[in-house]
Amino acid sequence: MSDSYPNRTNARGIWNISELNDVFFGTRGMWYGGGTSPESNVIDYINILSTGNATDFGDLTTLKYQCCASGSKTRAIISGGGDDPATGDLDVIEYVTFLTTGNGADFGDLTDARRRSGAFSSNTRGIVSGGATDGYSDILDYITIASLGNAIDFGNNLSGARYLGACSSPTRGVTHEGWYSPGASQNVLSFVEIASTGMLQTLEICLQRVINQDVVLQTHVGYLQEVIH
Repeated sequence: MSDSYPNRTNARGIWNISELNDVFFGTRGMWYGGGTSPESNVIDYINILSTGNATDFGDLTTLKYQCCASGSKTRAIISGGGDDPATGDLDVIEYVTFLTTGNGADFGDLTDARRRSGAFSSNTRGIVSGGATDGYSDILDYITIASLGNAIDFGNNLSGARYLGACSSPTRGVTHEGWYSPGASQNVLSFVEIASTGMLQTLEICLQRVINQDVVLQTHVGYLQEVIH
């Protein structure tokens, strides 16, 4: 690694993508759905190693927003979400193959319909954490990415939460619990071993309570990278 690589004691610096082959899965980045008026079913993609505008990839199976995504080196998995005012929360799981273009295809269903979840994965297994239902979900679901079928119960979050942020190494998933009942932001990072099943465990306390998980994960990314490998 170059001298610029952040580590546990020094979060400053710039990651060079070419130096991260052990955790970097591919060359395409993708976006799915979103909250417009009405919701969107558009799938866009970019070439991560270049610059330029996004290109149309295909369409999701339905209009949706606040869904979450995970994947392997070959498949992207899009789970849950909402399609107000039609049916509300969704339990739909769908997938696309990264190296092709085309529409999403049905994979199976979550154990419970929800939106605002967090998702993470190894190259084998995808996990969906928490989310919004009529209240705050503490459910952890998992799927085997290379197969098709409904999600299976993995365990539970530390508490019911929505607006979760998540990231992972090949073996461990980390979540920021986001917003929890009775309506307050959390400052807890939790982890689970992806190949196991069970309840999330506390990893660390964030510097501040937020519901913008991207800020938390980017602020701590050097620290997390060191912890989860």
